[in-house]
Amino acid sequence: MAATSVAQFQSDERPTSLLSATTLLGPATVFVAAGLLVPLAILFRYSFNSFEPRRMMVETFTLDNYVKFFSDPYYTGVLWTTLRVAALCTIVCLAMGLPLAYVLARTQSRFKNVLIMLVVLPLFVGNAVRAAGWMTLFGSKGFLNVTLMQLGIITSPLQIMFTEGAVVAGIIAVNLPYMVLTLQSVIEGINRNVEEAAFSLGAGPATIFAACCCRCRCRAFSPAPFSPSSSA
Repeated sequence: MAATSVAQFQSDERPTSLLSATTLLGPATVFVAAGLLVPLAILFRYSFNSFEPRRMMVETFTLDNYVKFFSDPYYTGVLWTTLRVAALCTIVCLAMGLPLAYVLARTQSRFKNVLIMLVVLPLFVGNAVRAAGWMTLFGSKGFLNVTLMQLGIITSPLQIMFTEGAVVAGIIAVNLPYMVLTLQSVIEGINRNVEEAAFSLGAGPATIFAACCCRCRCRAFSPAPFSPSSSA
């Protein structure tokens, strides 16, 4: 009788909770979606217009822009570079952020909030200040080159700035905290008993990681690929 009452209570509670969540998240979701999708739709429509030197953009509907884009090696090279950098940054952020996110999600330390604050702290640094720091560190007369030259390891400064590697390092530095926080929130939603049950049944750490965690974590980093390209 008690079990029936509990089940009935849960069945009556879930629709109300779902309705409340939808009511709370609905307006913000619609606002954010409109703010993102409407400008993209306008730009997509502009891409079919033609360009004339005197009249600039002419309202029409043509595929000439796309034909020129995919037939010009310069534009296709830029597209390939963007996709390659975005994929590389996503993989590196995932490889570096997943262990840290797992530790933050599973730690029972009283300093957990401090650790989370240390992850979030770089986001408070402006892009201009961060760029100045990178230049001080990796410039031709920066700390790294000066140190290596004084140690006799190199005879001339290394060209680090204004290269693809520097772009990758900058994008990773900006997006890594977001990756860590996203993965942490998803991992915390995974019941710890699932991992303990797998371990009690004889599963090894790698098996537990792959079977119990990776599928759930896919929800976190599935939208992440190629997102760093916006920072490039």
